[in-house]
Amino acid sequence: MREERKKMAEDPRFQTCFREMLISFGFFTLFFISVMTATFGLGRQLVLGLPLWFLVAGVLLPAVFIVLLYFLSERVFEDTPLDPYLDGKEGRRP
Repeated sequence: MREERKKMAEDPRFQTCFREMLISFGFFTLFFISVMTATFGLGRQLVLGLPLWFLVAGVLLPAVFIVLLYFLSERVFEDTPLDPYLDGKEGRRP
């Protein structure tokens, strides 16, 4: 059984997808921790008629993380083809 696994070549897309999955998990974990910290950690001061915790957790942090997500999707993530046949021949199946 192990010999069969050694003979099979691992698809390089798995490494790319796994790396991007870890980046995405870290991104959303950081977002969750940031929002929870802002929600429960900030006081009840009013800024622009809104509670400070709401302004930070509901307006500012999502805007910052949307910009960060745009950067990740443009610069870090790769466009990975999902086609199982990577022989370079479009539309032809063996």
